[in-house]
Amino acid sequence: MHIAIDASRTTVANPTGTERYARLLFRLGPKEECRAFLERLIDESQSEAELVFAEDFLLRKFHKKRRSVLTDLLHDSPVLALDESFKESAEDGVKNHLQAQGKVVFHSENFIWNALFGILFWSELFESQEAGSAIASPFERRPRASRARISFGSTRRT
Repeated sequence: MHIAIDASRTTVANPTGTERYARLLFRLGPKEECRAFLERLIDESQSEAELVFAEDFLLRKFHKKRRSVLTDLLHDSPVLALDESFKESAEDGVKNHLQAQGKVVFHSENFIWNALFGILFWSELFESQEAGSAIASPFERRPRASRARISFGSTRRT
């Protein structure tokens, strides 16, 4: 067998290693061994990305599918024509389009997650005994506990 296949076999535990191994096996090794590896990967995938790769690669290489799953998704998705005034802010253009259809739209980006994080970990961040005063000056943007590498478990009170 080819030395590249033998060397990459050791990286199969890594998700990018499984993809590399499958591609090398298809290019240099027996095709049926590659097919069996992909089918086993579909049944025992460790992540969603690994599963999508295995299904897509199997379809394209062994069932002669021409486009990848991602290309099909992009090709089949609806196209939204936006006014050129939204050239630099596509999110605002989509928001404007949906509001014109009478839909309620909220553009939050990551603000909601930051707020939930702050609420859930308030006592660990701002009331930590080990971190001392949570905020030393009004110019600080985050509490000391988030910079001090203090284990949140060690700050919990009983």
